[in-house]
Amino acid sequence: MIPIISVVGKSGSGKTKFLTKLVPELKKRGYKVAVIKHDVHSRIDLPNKDTWQISKAGAKPVLIAGPKKMAVLRDLDKEKNLDDLAEYCSDVDLILTEGYKKENKPKIEVYSQGSLLSAENELLAVVSAKRINCSVPQFRFKEMKKVVELIEKKYLLGKKSKKDVKLIVNGQKIPLNFFVKGFISSTIVGMIKSLKRLPKKFGEVELKIYS
Repeated sequence: MIPIISVVGKSGSGKTKFLTKLVPELKKRGYKVAVIKHDVHSRIDLPNKDTWQISKAGAKPVLIAGPKKMAVLRDLDKEKNLDDLAEYCSDVDLILTEGYKKENKPKIEVYSQGSLLSAENELLAVVSAKRINCSVPQFRFKEMKKVVELIEKKYLLGKKSKKDVKLIVNGQKIPLNFFVKGFISSTIVGMIKSLKRLPKKFGEVELKIYS
C-alpha cells in the first residue's frame, strides 16, 4: 500500500506552509507525491457558481475539464476515509494529507501553541518554531531535508531505486508507483538470475506476455 502521512495542527499553525516546503524536497529526490486536503465546509463547489448551479439542476456528477486539469464533483452519502481516497492517487510513492487528525495514520504535527493535538504514539514528528517537551523527533521549518530523511527511513526504504520499470499493455504505458516498480523488478530479476546459461550481470530486460 502507498504510505499515507497526515500533516495536522491547529488553525493558522502553518500546515500549508509546511507542505509547500516538504513537497518540493520530496520531488527533488524523485518521489511522486499526492496531497489530500480535508475541508469540513466542502468549499469545493461554491454557491451560485456555474458548477453549483448545474449540480443543483440535477447533474450527478459534474466534471470540470480544461487543457491541463480536470476535477469531478459528486455528492457523497458519507465522508470517505483516507484509504478510500487513496484509490484516486494510485500513481504516487507517498500521500500527504492536510488535516484528518482523527484518522489512524502517522502524523506530523505543525505546532503553534498550547498542547499537542495528537497523542505522541501517533506522531512521526513535530515541526515547531521552538523546542517543546515531547519525546518524538522535532524539526524547524528550515529543516525539510531532515524531515524527508526521516520519511524515507520509515516509509520509502531509505532510498529510491535507480532502476526503472515500464509496463506497456496493448501499446499503452501503464503508470506504476515506486513500490510496484520495486516489486516487479526484484521478482523478475530474481527469477532470471536462477536460470542457467545467462550472464550474472545484465542491463535491460524485455519480457512479453501474450494472452
